[in-house]
Amino acid sequence: PAVFFFIGSLPSVLPFVICSTDTNSNNTNAYEDNTDTDTDTNDNTGRAVALAIIGTSLALIFVGIAKSFATRMNWFYSSVENFIITGLGGVAAFYLGSCLQ
Repeated sequence: PAVFFFIGSLPSVLPFVICSTDTNSNNTNAYEDNTDTDTDTNDNTGRAVALAIIGTSLALIFVGIAKSFATRMNWFYSSVENFIITGLGGVAAFYLGSCLQ
């Protein structure tokens, strides 16, 4: 169901929602050219990427552990299998997106 898809997307999406808050609240004009805002945005994006990597990795390990109970497979190998499958999916999505540009 869609609920599982939503829950599964949280570790990779939530850091960008949290880190997207405006760090420069003194800027009242959204269209004003402010070079400090660009630096803050880049810092927040880097922080969000790092948190998304950590959150997604932890989620994949958790799913690997849960999967190991059903398959009687070692939790470590099950987690590595999850990393390989999602890594291949990410590479395929990247190249497909590059081709469609």
